[in-house]
Amino acid sequence: MNKPTTSIDALASVSSISEMKEVAWDEVKKSFESFCMMAGVESLTTMFEVDAEEICGHRYGRGAGKRGHR
Repeated sequence: MNKPTTSIDALASVSSISEMKEVAWDEVKKSFESFCMMAGVESLTTMFEVDAEEICGHRYGRGAGKRGHR
C-alpha cells in the first residue's frame, strides 16, 4: 500500500497512546477486511469467466458444439 490507512484526524482525536493504538488497529482491520473482500471478488470473477468459457466457448465465438450461450 502506498498511502497510510490511518487518518491523522482520527489519531489526533484520541487522548492517550493506548487509545491511539486501538484506533490504528481498527483502521488496519478495516483495511485488511476490504483487501480480503476484493481478493475474494476477483477470485470468483475469474472462476466464473473460466466456467463460462468451458460451457459456452470463447467470447463472441460461433460454433454448433457449445453447451450454452452467454
